[in-house]
Amino acid sequence: MEVFNHRRPDVYLAHSPKDALAVRMTHFTVPDSAEDEEIVSFGHVKLKRRFIFLESLHSRAFVNRKCVLPGHVLVISKRVAFRLHDLSSEEVADMFQLVQVVQKLVEDLHNTRSSSVTVQDGPDSGQTVQHVHVHVIPRKPADFKENDSIYEKLATHDKGEVKWRLEEEMSTESSMLRNFYKTNHI
Repeated sequence: MEVFNHRRPDVYLAHSPKDALAVRMTHFTVPDSAEDEEIVSFGHVKLKRRFIFLESLHSRAFVNRKCVLPGHVLVISKRVAFRLHDLSSEEVADMFQLVQVVQKLVEDLHNTRSSSVTVQDGPDSGQTVQHVHVHVIPRKPADFKENDSIYEKLATHDKGEVKWRLEEEMSTESSMLRNFYKTNHI
């Protein structure tokens, strides 16, 4: 369209009809390992920064301390917000752009073609940590006898007597994800 050829880029984000529908892409960074022992909040959980493998302006992705399946990771907002509707539109867009990148990352790393991406939003949905978060779980054929059984497992995987993963195992996985992202430019 002719009108797009005359738009000033310093005023308008969209430079073409295709861009008009696009959301500004988020810049993703791999956290600096020098900050490994720094603590960040994930609701009531104190999370060591070394478990974070990818960040954006408003979000971060980290390895899970209790996985439903191998490769199960979480994406959270940097600002502690209990529910999805507590985030601004910009924070939601940023978080789900990071979710897309993380989903591709874990699918490629675990050699899968599918993922379960889910938000348990509020206590009645099974949310146990009062901080909005997205579960990204790479899936393989027949990893559950009934495909939707994953939601039952997700609802109970961190309740009762839980055997949490060792910090060393989580650090190794986080490093592997950081390196895979760096070398594959997902």
